[in-house]
Amino acid sequence: MRAMSQAVEIIQCPPPGKYRVKLDAVESKLSAKQESMLSISGSVVDGPFANSQFFHHIGTDGGTKFGGMGKKHLRALGINVDTDADIPDSVIAAKLTGVICEAMCANEPRKSVSGEGANKVET
Repeated sequence: MRAMSQAVEIIQCPPPGKYRVKLDAVESKLSAKQESMLSISGSVVDGPFANSQFFHHIGTDGGTKFGGMGKKHLRALGINVDTDADIPDSVIAAKLTGVICEAMCANEPRKSVSGEGANKVET
């Protein structure tokens, strides 16, 4: 098999700090450890870093450490996770999509490698 050239695209995240952000897309997914989570991509709404992107994962399985940490984030976003009622991740994702809020960003630059048969790479 001959080597294929690949294009690398850098997605610039804002520098660490507090920003008004919009949650552009929220999806229900499974982590690499098969734990339920919400995968969030969003962008800074205004200021000198407007349109800068960020990515975040929130664990939703309350029985795991990842999910326990996720409860803090869900509470901050107005989702009541202090009841015994099980809210489906798809319902939470729909409620959060499009929400504008303040967030602390501390992301690292993220690369996606494109080309035939390429996979996404995060750094």
